[in-house]
Amino acid sequence: MNKIRKFFTYANEGMGRVGWFLIVIMMTLGVYDVIMRYMFAMPTHWVYLVNKASMVALACFAGGYALHAGSFVKVDILYSHFSPRGKAITDTFTFALTALFCVIAIWMGIEEAQWSIGIRRLTPSYPYQLPLYIIHPLVPLGALFLLIVAIRKLVTDIGTLFGKGKSQADVEPDS
Repeated sequence: MNKIRKFFTYANEGMGRVGWFLIVIMMTLGVYDVIMRYMFAMPTHWVYLVNKASMVALACFAGGYALHAGSFVKVDILYSHFSPRGKAITDTFTFALTALFCVIAIWMGIEEAQWSIGIRRLTPSYPYQLPLYIIHPLVPLGALFLLIVAIRKLVTDIGTLFGKGKSQADVEPDS
């Protein structure tokens, strides 16, 4: 069980690093596009498509990492005043919404990915057609990793509710 936990910890860390890399690529391409468009009057048409695909990948990679690292936004004006047990109760209720979102994203994402791979779907923009069938499988994969991290956090929160540990909000993520 410890090996599985370490695998998902390292996988989430890796996904977070890929997300950081995608942000740098997207910013660099955005600057390149602005320079080409306004300084040389040669707008690029492919930068928008690459950044759009990168944004989808970033959203998929960043969800599990953000939850693992405790980086999701909370209403700190209330949440910070809760006891560890109160935080665990709040997080347990929000798990239901997270799980619902993840299950729907996995289910619908698998259907979309299968269809996209089956027809080898490309972006409709000519002449730069990027393969969307590479990007679509990232949606259910990202949702699966988010769900696994959420379940792990739920187990920690349930332990807190029954007096077997600290709330995940009070514990540093694994390194």
